Amino acid sequence: MKKLLLFILACSVSLASFSQDTDYKWLVSADTGASYLSSDAVDVGNITVGALYSVTDDLMLGGSLGLNFGDAEGETIFIGGRYYFGDIFAAASYDLGDTDTGANIGLGYGWDVADNVEFAPQLSYNSELESMTLAIGFAIRF
Repeated sequence: MKKLLLFILACSVSLASFSQDTDYKWLVSADTGASYLSSDAVDVGNITVGALYSVTDDLMLGGSLGLNFGDAEGETIFIGGRYYFGDIFAAASYDLGDTDTGANIGLGYGWDVADNVEFAPQLSYNSELESMTLAIGFAIRF
């Protein structure tokens, strides 16, 4: 696990040298989400904090840490990224933590509420759990 995290960090640092000049390089976010697994009648909520780095003008890569509560307690560690199509973004992430929830894919929309603050709701799907999650959060760009 430590070797994988070091490898991801090394890739992030090496990609940073190839990034293009944009106004903001980092996106630090916090969000909360809820999902319901109908097959198991499980209610799950989460709180997640993350950081993404702008590799190109439209692509951001990074990771996040999450805390699950409800019927499925535990911590999650995700690596992932976002690709922006204007204000709409496609997101993908993979769980590296003990919960082993697999990959998530989703779509979101970033509303600018200030020069460097965005409100970013996101709807994502997890194929491993066969669940949809609606996450609502804010992000600060710097």
